[in-house]
Amino acid sequence: LHQMSKGERTRLKIMASAAKVFNEKGFSETSIQEIAKNAGVAKGTVYYYVDKKEDLVLMLAQFSRARLFSKIERAFARATTASEKLEAVIRSHLKVIKIVGPIMPFFVLNIVKEDSRLRRVIANFRGHYLSILESIIEEGINSGEFRKVDPKKTAVAILGLVIGQLIQYRVFTATGKFNTKAIAETTLGIALHGLRRGDES
Repeated sequence: LHQMSKGERTRLKIMASAAKVFNEKGFSETSIQEIAKNAGVAKGTVYYYVDKKEDLVLMLAQFSRARLFSKIERAFARATTASEKLEAVIRSHLKVIKIVGPIMPFFVLNIVKEDSRLRRVIANFRGHYLSILESIIEEGINSGEFRKVDPKKTAVAILGLVIGQLIQYRVFTATGKFNTKAIAETTLGIALHGLRRGDES
């Protein structure tokens, strides 16, 4: 197993702190000083890893992307059907969002127009994520497990289901908290009901 260095552990502490404070106070109201204090490090330590607050969002986006695709790869090793693979993708996605916080996708959307580096990371993530969903849907169609649908449009719709529910929980509930299991069950219920051949009306 990889043994993390002190620098790697510090970097993870700073990212965890940034995700926590961003979610509690919002991006614009959060300062580097608050992130450093919550992480238990000096303000200068944070600036050793980033030049500005927006860089922390980039770090979190890169971490989320790597963590998600690693989880999906491990889950695929245990999945045997298209339905199981679709479930693995959605549950893995929500587990990663739970780590970095449900509001992170919205920080990303607000900043991405101003930061070309983040725009590239998000475009890469979205493209890879949708291609995985498309390949699962195509596999299900070819095996007869799923009915014939447009894989590209269906992949976008499934991603929209996840993000849409996160918006509902974050913006329109009193606590802003969300239940990953509930979102996963809702998304899978709608997606699989619409895809499986036996569920055609």
